[in-house]
Amino acid sequence: MSIYLLWILKVVLLVQINLPLQLPYFYLLAILICRHHQIENKYMKSPIFSIVIPCYNSWRYMERALHSLEKQTLTNFEVIFVDDCSTDDTYYQLVEYQKQSVLSIHIIQNVKNIGPGESRNNGIKVAKGEYLAFMDSDDWYELNYLELMFKEICKTKAEIVFCDFFRCFESGVRNGLEVNKMLENCNKNSYVALAFTSLCCLVVKRNLVQQFLIPNIYHGEDAAVIPVWISRSNKVSYIPQKIYNYFYRPNSLSTSINRDMFIPMLDGFRFLENFIDDEYRDEIEFRGICMLLYSGVFKSIEAKLSGRIIKEKLIGFIEKYPLWYHNPYMKTLPMRKRFFLYLVRYNIFSLLRVYVWGQHRLFELK
Repeated sequence: MSIYLLWILKVVLLVQINLPLQLPYFYLLAILICRHHQIENKYMKSPIFSIVIPCYNSWRYMERALHSLEKQTLTNFEVIFVDDCSTDDTYYQLVEYQKQSVLSIHIIQNVKNIGPGESRNNGIKVAKGEYLAFMDSDDWYELNYLELMFKEICKTKAEIVFCDFFRCFESGVRNGLEVNKMLENCNKNSYVALAFTSLCCLVVKRNLVQQFLIPNIYHGEDAAVIPVWISRSNKVSYIPQKIYNYFYRPNSLSTSINRDMFIPMLDGFRFLENFIDDEYRDEIEFRGICMLLYSGVFKSIEAKLSGRIIKEKLIGFIEKYPLWYHNPYMKTLPMRKRFFLYLVRYNIFSLLRVYVWGQHRLFELK
């Protein structure tokens, strides 16, 4: 900073004899440049981003993740690996990688297996970056991921920035998904209602996350905590670009069929109900429609639960939100989901099972 100031003062001394009226402008220029370099120095002292990556028996899948971090076009970040008591050599491989890597790496080893949500919280607690980013250990970033996110932060002063992603398969097929496209030009209420995405497709200001850590639930913690962060933020933005790569594995936690899947979804909905203000009632109701009446019922049918058991699970939500089918955000859903919810409203489980079967067949064809 002092070098730039000296150069400006030299210029001022040269011109002040002949151009005294222009002197205030040079002083103003000096202040602006000093301020610019104060901002630069701030980011040089601490990382802009802390990337938190939970790991469990995942070393053999991590090559692409590590490569994408090493080749990022923005380099001012730290990586926090949280090993969740792996039973293979993942932790020891990470330690060896840390020794030879050019990246700023921190490794945490959990005392016991606690799942990805709590593992991320352990990483968050030691993070130093102004913004947090997340990655699953078998996924990877596009090489300009952090740069584009940071440019959007600088442009909009956003505390949360979303992006879109590619879904990648073992066969090498990569499908671009614009699940967040509807967030373009949204107001804050719409973000609360419509931001159904992964923690890995956003960056978020660390002090915002520290107020509301990720809930310790088995599945769907993203859908629970993201709307809470949005409701408490000052500014949210969206990049309409696919810069995250989600690796689809049929036996992974996010794709497995579990008979108790409805329970964590209900826990997630209760979490956001508790921490989002009542002024967002329509948005809260819509989150419940998507989490419980759509995803919860879909997963329950996958797990071959009976219609009677599924209806019992929905009683609490339907009693609290009896007119849910008039929610103003229903029109944002694609026609197939609205048809599914129509079948849920009238308990037509025979057709619901056909719907779920058909969705699986369509996915296999893709």
